[in-house]
Amino acid sequence: MVDLLHQHACEPPPLPSSVRADLPRGFDAPLLHALDKSPRWRTRSAEALRAELLAAAAADRQHLRRVLLVDDEPHALLVLRELVAIAFPGIEVIAVTNIETAIQIARRERPDVVVCDLQMPGGGAAPLTVALRANEATADIPIIVVTGHGGAEQWRELRALGADRILIKPIDVDALAAMIRRLFAER
Repeated sequence: MVDLLHQHACEPPPLPSSVRADLPRGFDAPLLHALDKSPRWRTRSAEALRAELLAAAAADRQHLRRVLLVDDEPHALLVLRELVAIAFPGIEVIAVTNIETAIQIARRERPDVVVCDLQMPGGGAAPLTVALRANEATADIPIIVVTGHGGAEQWRELRALGADRILIKPIDVDALAAMIRRLFAER
């Protein structure tokens, strides 16, 4: 008990993001400010803490953290994963080969952007788009459809379902990166 009291009084708390891996690092400063050992330096009020947390949340929304890639061709998926990781150093790139897994991950881990192949077993981008738009937690995630086949008719159908953009294969990584940045900024 003495050790616990000593820690509480003298030891700095761990970074909140080191305790909760899903907590963005931008929340560390306001939370540590609220936990400061000295009342003189501690956050003065609940309203001040709220303002700091809201500012951290706003800053966090400005940084792309996670992209979900969906393609049934493993080699294409690996290449796309590497290209996105190079274009956005430090982000988490999740790559999956089927729609069902993509839907589960999107609901559980909420990516900032989804990039999905148009034609895949299980329907490809169309059922993924429908599933994401039908769920309140994922309804606003930007969806980019990539395809080597298809044309204006497929794009009209996907657009009506809620897809945001289409990109024709072979993928130009600079065009994809610019598209991801634009869509993320718009949301």
